[in-house]
Amino acid sequence: MAHSTIYKYIALDLFPRPVKIGNRSVAWLEEDITNWIQSKVDESTRV
Repeated sequence: MAHSTIYKYIALDLFPRPVKIGNRSVAWLEEDITNWIQSKVDESTRV
């Protein structure tokens, strides 16, 4: 996924928000990403 897509999804509340870890650095909590991935898996199995 492209960086621009990630930030677009964040703005639309479709992806977890990052945590600022430095002046020009961000990171995501592993739990947030794991939950996001699981939600996509759950969505795909409902269709």
